[in-house]
Amino acid sequence: MEHLIHAAFTRRWKTFLVAQTITMLSPVAILMRPWVYFYFSSDHHALGIEYLCAIYLVTNLINVVPHVPGALGMLEGGIGGLFKLMDLPEHHATGFTLVTRIGDIWLILLGSWLIFHYNLQAMARRVAKGEEQIHIKDAEGAISEPKGPDPSA
Repeated sequence: MEHLIHAAFTRRWKTFLVAQTITMLSPVAILMRPWVYFYFSSDHHALGIEYLCAIYLVTNLINVVPHVPGALGMLEGGIGGLFKLMDLPEHHATGFTLVTRIGDIWLILLGSWLIFHYNLQAMARRVAKGEEQIHIKDAEGAISEPKGPDPSA
């Protein structure tokens, strides 16, 4: 694992930075969805930063709950309760959660496509050129290396 992490930071740092930039799309999308939703809603209501932060925080806290059948509806119920607490129109809670779920689906599809397309394409190129030769023993090297001085020296 140490070899792979070292390679990501030294030899593949450009790929690492692109991957981290793409990863930042998810939190930015979660933060900006309420603003976009309310801006384009029939009320044309622009939310303040305190509302955006509260919705972002509650959304992330609710998403910590595992996605199992017993947790279905947690986001919808939590957003409905939050909208009621913040004196936002409750009928917008359903629309907002639908937009949130649709946004999640698009981000998941985009991320999956990027992972499969670029990672598999790049890996195939490296394997074809003979550049990619990481074996399982490379990952195990950090565990099996002796801790003391090298006996062969």
